[in-house]
Amino acid sequence: MPSDLAQGHDLLFKLLLEQPGVAGALLRERLSPALVARMRAGEPELMPAEFASVKLRRSQADRLFRIRLLGGEAAYVYCLIEHKSAPDPDVGLQLLGYLAELLRRLSEKPEHSGKLPLVVPLVVYHGAARWKGPWRFSDEVECEEELCAEGLDFPIRVLDVGHVPAPELSALPHLRGGLLLLRYSVRYPKYEPVETLARMLEDLRGMSDSFLEAVGRYMYFQFEEARREELRAAVLKAMPEKEEPMVSRAVQETLAEGEARVILRQIERRFGPVSEELRERLGGASLEELEVWSERVLDAKRLEDIFDGAGG
Repeated sequence: MPSDLAQGHDLLFKLLLEQPGVAGALLRERLSPALVARMRAGEPELMPAEFASVKLRRSQADRLFRIRLLGGEAAYVYCLIEHKSAPDPDVGLQLLGYLAELLRRLSEKPEHSGKLPLVVPLVVYHGAARWKGPWRFSDEVECEEELCAEGLDFPIRVLDVGHVPAPELSALPHLRGGLLLLRYSVRYPKYEPVETLARMLEDLRGMSDSFLEAVGRYMYFQFEEARREELRAAVLKAMPEKEEPMVSRAVQETLAEGEARVILRQIERRFGPVSEELRERLGGASLEELEVWSERVLDAKRLEDIFDGAGG
């Protein structure tokens, strides 16, 4: 799990949207009724990551989906994950830039050589504070209401994860459980935390082992250290058969991460700055490998002696 909190949220949300049925449920439950009524049955198509450049994407979790409408035309939904502690006051202006760039790129596709397709922004926000950002682009424009209609405007659909009652977050348990996990990472349940977390985990039953393992890592790294025994108790209550991949492996990763940092400091103190390749090797090593290297670093005469066991 990335040490940076934002990257951790990004990765969890990205993995959540990749689970079967989740993206479709999110769009059908959060887009306007008029648009949902025109959507064809089936799952939305996730556009390739390379379609939106790194410059265009706000984060690695932002997604672009293509949906097919009953008339045969395509529409697109730009799903933006916003995980700051408070809403970004410039989100409307930022969205305007992203939507303009997306439309420019889409206009280059043969199927959109005539009129531009519809692109709808959807913001998923899970900050601790209530959403106080714009609900329309014109909310950021200084003008009288009757005059705002003369300028550019578009609605900004927002899902404020932290302030929607849990049962109303989604009718799909897998989506509801994933959104609750994002909520509890910034607003840990105050009352009966073990029971609350267990109910959340029960919503995630039946999801892939790889996703549940990612959930365990996310919980272990994102939640405060003092809460980790409560996390373990919640996992044992909701899905005891998953305790090893969801909790025990996260514990091992935590120990390995700390050991890797200690070894890196020792190596750089003795041999100077190391390459990025070596940093990655340390970061991906098992706890057993790190324990061996930590013993060798004390007597190694060359950097190579630590990793190949040579020297004397």
